[in-house]
Amino acid sequence: MCHRDYTIVGGAISVAVFDDRVEIWSDGKLPFGLRPNDLVRQHGSKPRNPLITGVFYRCGLIETVGTRDAKDCRIVQKGWASRPRVCGNRRSVVVTFRPSSGSITPNTTQVTTEVAMEVTMEVARLLPLCRKPRSKKALRQDLGLRNDEHFRKAYLIPALSAGLMEMTIPDKPNSRLQEYRLTAKGHLWLESHPQNLV
Repeated sequence: MCHRDYTIVGGAISVAVFDDRVEIWSDGKLPFGLRPNDLVRQHGSKPRNPLITGVFYRCGLIETVGTRDAKDCRIVQKGWASRPRVCGNRRSVVVTFRPSSGSITPNTTQVTTEVAMEVTMEVARLLPLCRKPRSKKALRQDLGLRNDEHFRKAYLIPALSAGLMEMTIPDKPNSRLQEYRLTAKGHLWLESHPQNLV
């Protein structure tokens, strides 16, 4: 909550609980040139949201800014197989925790997922159509929309910004062969909202 990029439309903090790991997503890239490995050691503090960070500090939920991430990693590591794995890209940061052997009983037949995020009604309509790669035109037609600009602004951009969908050719966003598909996060959102499945 302290580090999230709140300028991302439709962004959220998401949690997925599996029987062999826990994954936490935060929309937005790491601020101020930080790299994923910087989070597991003490680093200088440049909070993205100083007001929120100040509230957490005064409530005792964080210590001196810039040290909590490293301390949290040491605390969490006691019950987990290794230090958390942190991955980041231009759209989101994902932290994965894996338990140490014997700390849980694996259940390979059941996966519990929870993706705690709200999406707009438009994005909720779009996601079920993207379980397989689809072109922008095909998606717009399936939704019964004629205005390409409205589709792009109200449906496509929010879904991409939230990390729920991705381009199949990200290096060439304007390619005539460009298609869009669900990310792992998008699949988890659909699984946790079965009423949206079509």
